[in-house]
Amino acid sequence: MSDADAVIEFDGVLSRATFADATVDLDFHPWGFDATPGVCPVLRVSIRNPALQPVDFEALLNEGVEIIVYRDRIDIWREADHGRLTWKVEVLSIDWTPYELEDFVARVNVLEAVWQRQGQELRVAQGRIDGALKLSHELIRRAKAKAELSPEMRARQDEAVRVLQRVIRALGDGDA
Repeated sequence: MSDADAVIEFDGVLSRATFADATVDLDFHPWGFDATPGVCPVLRVSIRNPALQPVDFEALLNEGVEIIVYRDRIDIWREADHGRLTWKVEVLSIDWTPYELEDFVARVNVLEAVWQRQGQELRVAQGRIDGALKLSHELIRRAKAKAELSPEMRARQDEAVRVLQRVIRALGDGDA
């Protein structure tokens, strides 16, 4: 079969694989999250292949994938490692469905995890900035003390103080 025989192509996230007897419903979400009423952004592909087991889908769940659905198979490429899987299946149906409550809960959980990670990264960055400000203020104090030793030292130390004051202003501290 050629790509011209493809029924549908989709690029998104495999969010759920629901098993019932010998059938599997695969839900693929788009990269974005559109909660517009009346929009059905979730691609649900129902397939039959008694050989497929939940373990076949575990590595793909919540991963970015590109899929091409044919009448008799599904080709899946993982975004993470560009690995390709081909499953010989009977495609029972292809539908566009709305989000389910679990989708919203999962999305909130993902956003909370991102928020917590970014908060931690912000705290680390702020700690580094605070350390740089403390060091800059200490270097200014030392440069001013050295400037008092001799007129020759004053010119060099005054320039060092001006540079450090620019650094402090760039770091957002108005006490430069």
